[in-house]
Amino acid sequence: MPDTLLSATFDDGSGDGNETGMPSGWVKGDASGGDAMTIYTGVMADTMNTTTGWVFGDDNTSSSSTGPGGGMDNDLDATTGTWDVASSHRYMYVETSGGGSSTSGRKYHLIRTSDIDLSSYAAGDTITLKFWFHMYGAGFNDGFQFGIAATTATNNASDANEAGTGLGFTGLSAGGATISYWTAHDGSTTASGVRITGQQQTSGHTASQNNNNLWRLAEVDLSAAAGQSDPVYIYFFGATGASASHRFRQDLAIDNVQVLATRAPVPDPVLLIEDDHDIHTYEVVQARYDIKEVPTSLTSPAPRHLQGRHSAYNLTEGGNK
Repeated sequence: MPDTLLSATFDDGSGDGNETGMPSGWVKGDASGGDAMTIYTGVMADTMNTTTGWVFGDDNTSSSSTGPGGGMDNDLDATTGTWDVASSHRYMYVETSGGGSSTSGRKYHLIRTSDIDLSSYAAGDTITLKFWFHMYGAGFNDGFQFGIAATTATNNASDANEAGTGLGFTGLSAGGATISYWTAHDGSTTASGVRITGQQQTSGHTASQNNNNLWRLAEVDLSAAAGQSDPVYIYFFGATGASASHRFRQDLAIDNVQVLATRAPVPDPVLLIEDDHDIHTYEVVQARYDIKEVPTSLTSPAPRHLQGRHSAYNLTEGGNK
């Protein structure tokens, strides 16, 4: 069974579109609130308040025609993305209303997990981030970028502090971990890349539940961070597209987050059996030679050249040592 290193359903807290229920140790980037965070070189997470950017809620988001219909109605062991409007089913999302988006430029949103200890793992072990996501809204087609990074810094998601090769952001659409994700409600089709872009579900918000608006599963291989001696932090990054007509319709939602670690199988031990045999000595009492060179005269007293090889031995066994 894999080790569970982190799990979050976001079901604690109350109210919609606020920061209550943020898991312990998680931090949201805010350029003016004392939690300034670098996304990649030269780009910082934007200033956000308690009701914009990454927030938590239930049911549907405040903007029409974007976001899910409700939080997932099954727990961390979910195999389908069905949802429910009950207040007990909360999720994390980017609120792009108000200061969360712009008509003239992008807004950069960043939130990180609490620290994760990967120091006891080694090359060959598998570290996997799993989460369910919802990306419904016309604004996603205006250039929205969603990515995942893993670093050893509490305030930097860039490759300057990446927890393993390729796990830090290097640009708006470059760097960070590869995300493998469902492109169908049941996982029958998938895609992968360092960013998820564009609208994924084709309905949501107040629409009736159907296959087009179910949550979808994503997995991220973080094995490059196995054995990292420093604490590791996972970053969720969302950059809105600039849109005059769809700026509010980019409410990216995340639910049921897990980090799982599986150790590589240990090979069965090889049994080295030493034969406790007796050691014997032998005495050569007779040898026969095959003669390769025939003497010039069988009666000649001249030396005969016995050039050949031993072809047979008569041996007698000596005592045991």
